[in-house]
Amino acid sequence: MKRLIIVSIFQLIIISSLIAQNESDALRYSQTVYGGTARFTAMGGAFGALGADFSVLAINPAGIALYRSSELSFTPSLFYNKTKTYYLDNASENNDYSFKIGNLGFVSTYKSDYESNDWKSTSFGIGYIRTNCFANEITIEGNNSKNSMIDFFVNRANGNKIDNLDSYMEGLAFDTWLIDTIAGSATHYKNPYSNNGANYGELQRKDISTNGSIGEYIFSLGSNYRHKLYIGAALSIHKLNYEEVSMYTETAPGDTLTNLSSFSYKQDISTSGTGYSFKIGVIARPIDWIRIGGAIHTPTFYNLEDSYSSAMKVNLEDGNMFSSSSENYKSAYELTTPMKAVGSVGFIINKIAVLGIDYEFVDYSTASLKDAKHDYPYTFENKAVNTSYKAASNIRAGVEYAFGTFRIRCGYAYYGSPYKSSQINKNANMMSFSGGFGIKNENMFLDFAFVHSVKTEYYYLYYLQNISDTEPSKITSNSNQLLFTLGYKF
Repeated sequence: MKRLIIVSIFQLIIISSLIAQNESDALRYSQTVYGGTARFTAMGGAFGALGADFSVLAINPAGIALYRSSELSFTPSLFYNKTKTYYLDNASENNDYSFKIGNLGFVSTYKSDYESNDWKSTSFGIGYIRTNCFANEITIEGNNSKNSMIDFFVNRANGNKIDNLDSYMEGLAFDTWLIDTIAGSATHYKNPYSNNGANYGELQRKDISTNGSIGEYIFSLGSNYRHKLYIGAALSIHKLNYEEVSMYTETAPGDTLTNLSSFSYKQDISTSGTGYSFKIGVIARPIDWIRIGGAIHTPTFYNLEDSYSSAMKVNLEDGNMFSSSSENYKSAYELTTPMKAVGSVGFIINKIAVLGIDYEFVDYSTASLKDAKHDYPYTFENKAVNTSYKAASNIRAGVEYAFGTFRIRCGYAYYGSPYKSSQINKNANMMSFSGGFGIKNENMFLDFAFVHSVKTEYYYLYYLQNISDTEPSKITSNSNQLLFTLGYKF
């Protein structure tokens, strides 16, 4: 009898076939691509030593100490992603639009009433800064003449009795007659629609829709010592939401996969939770036109919960149809992201131009997962984090030039690949090019920015032991962001 047992969910991820939370989740929630104000974004986020912008609180909280007045700012933004995929000599393209809030921030500055006081001012800031956006649409499609995802389910099932099949994956394939046991064996399975692979050639397609974001609710305090040394600290509450819906389909025309017309495998997963981190920073001003900054970010300690389910539907050429679905399963766990170290330098040129450069170091191999109830050790998953990822360097640079009340800006950011040299995505770097302009008077400022980011990764629809017969897809993401900031100083 075919039965469903609740065991776990499988996510089709790059190179890996792991259960529940895995190294892919640890990386996704550890990477940060800072959003925020239009000025900050137009200059590539290179504000670690320049300060006096609300977004810098997420990088170097000492930047709040450079404020000379109180400020209120708000930044809405529009995202547009164009994703191109190449799989088995076929190209696909998808577009996605989303609206996000970049920042909403308030800074209150208190100046000393005494000229002799070495501590010239103290500033307090509170607000929201978006630090990641997950909105995207991906379509991967191509004709595969070498294998089928059915073979993947067979590999997963082999060596297991029916009662031990994963009810979110190969268990569904067994319940819908997509795989079957070999006669005389209770632990070995076969693809009943393949003639030893001679009739492969099915159209494979996977549609992936993701949404959500990570944002920081930040509380920061900083002080200015004799206009030479600026110190600051920040407590951040990170709110995380991630949703993914993926639909994998195989369509078998003609004699391809005998008597099988098509099958589909759908996965739904949502993740939500809260994390906490602390940051300290310092900015030194040895001479008027140079600023040097440094900051340390503690790990973010997340408490997360996943909710996931899967379903399968099989259509045969004789008109029969089989379907099966899993129960909705919830899993609570903890994630500790890596620490970060940031070094920065800023130049003030004749009070009409500024130049900022930031260097950020983060070791992604130090991320770790832990079961919230301490029932599961995550030994395998944490080992995968350590063996798959490495330390990476992120570099940001930006410049601003002032013409009276008008400013023009441009920036560049490079985010190094977190993957070790043994991984297929060892060159998965991301680059961002940005620009913008703004108008500023004594009390108001209005800034605009545009950011274009490019990243290329390789993705396996599924993984077979014989990797030479498994082709990855190439995914090139071109994301664009248009944003503006309205601010008021008082």
